Amino acid sequence: TFFSSPEKRKKPNSEEKKNSTFSLSFFFSFHLLFPKNTHTEYVCQAGVWSALGGADPTNRDRFYKSANWLYQAGVFLSRTFGGFLRLSRGQLWLLPSAQGVLLALFVVAAATLRSWAELSPGLLPFPLLLVPAFAVGLLGGLGYVSTFSLLSDSIPFPPLRQLSLAAVSVADSAGIALADAVSVLVQGCLYRASGIPGAAFKCGGGGG
Repeated sequence: TFFSSPEKRKKPNSEEKKNSTFSLSFFFSFHLLFPKNTHTEYVCQAGVWSALGGADPTNRDRFYKSANWLYQAGVFLSRTFGGFLRLSRGQLWLLPSAQGVLLALFVVAAATLRSWAELSPGLLPFPLLLVPAFAVGLLGGLGYVSTFSLLSDSIPFPPLRQLSLAAVSVADSAGIALADAVSVLVQGCLYRASGIPGAAFKCGGGGG
């Protein structure tokens, strides 16, 4: 076995070396992929959504709760049924890319909120933004399930498979921690753009 003594451990053959090299390439690619996936969705959730809803704290609270409920519903559905899908590594990279597009949509909506309110005070786009919030949850849950499934299926060497799964779990937590830090900065800048007070970070050194 992997942890047997040196005299009992047989030398790996060419096929085992090939599998180990292939496994290591998967390990490092997923170690980069998973933080990107979690980072994007949690910046949406923790940073941008808190700035949507306008200067009225009641509207912001209503949108934030509604968006997070739909996000969790999307995560639940995709984590429940995502195991029936088997995505390739290239397809997995499309998920955080799609989340990045949705993040940009939320940022633009929050940054232009004040102008939108002045032009069409009765037609603020908050209900429409709940649909992409649900999509963020779907993409995030699908990426979570598919990443672990593909990683487990693609690494034939059991000790390296266990190491890779554990390392990607750490990468998941690292992505969330990084997203939380970035969210503080993003929230401060969006609060300033929308004229909302109370941000923990004062973007540009001005009033939050």
